[in-house]
Order: sequence, then C-alpha cells, then structure tokens
Amino acid sequence: KPASTLMLPADKACNKSITAVTFNGVNVLGSTHFDTEFTVGKVRFTNLAATPSIMATAQLCITVRAPCNNFEFFFNSAKVAGPGSFHYAIFNDN
Repeated sequence: KPASTLMLPADKACNKSITAVTFNGVNVLGSTHFDTEFTVGKVRFTNLAATPSIMATAQLCITVRAPCNNFEFFFNSAKVAGPGSFHYAIFNDN
C-alpha cells in the first residue's frame, strides 16, 4: 500500500513558520498540518501516495522562517531524540 502520511515532531513554537514544502519536487504545502495539542508538536504531510520504493529515495524539503530555520530548534531534537536527530513515522490510509 502507498504511504499517505509522513509525520515529524517539531517545536510547537514553529507552528506558523512553515512557508513551503515539497515532496519529490511536488508542492505539498496545502497537505501540511501542524498539530499543537500534544506535548511535542507534530507536522503531518498527508496525501503523499508514495510507494515503498518512492519513500526509499524521496526528498522532503521544508522552508521555514526564523527563528525556526534551525534544525535543532525546529525538530526539537534535544527534547525528542538528542542533538542532531529526529524521529519520523509513515502511515498508510488503513
């Protein structure tokens, strides 16, 4: 089954900072959602319809405004997984 959603943790302070998102060169900003109701914020990129082979080589490009245009700050690395890292989850529709 194709993956439909990719989810990444992000600092909740960044919920209005995303200005552009592409997935394999396709604009997916309209399918990008920032959830702030959890302890750690989450960014969901939906309707990707990506097969496992696409996901293996896909590029996700996120453009964000300051002060969130810093990897450690945006991905909340120190709180979530440790400096220089982040977690992600991939879901399909079922």
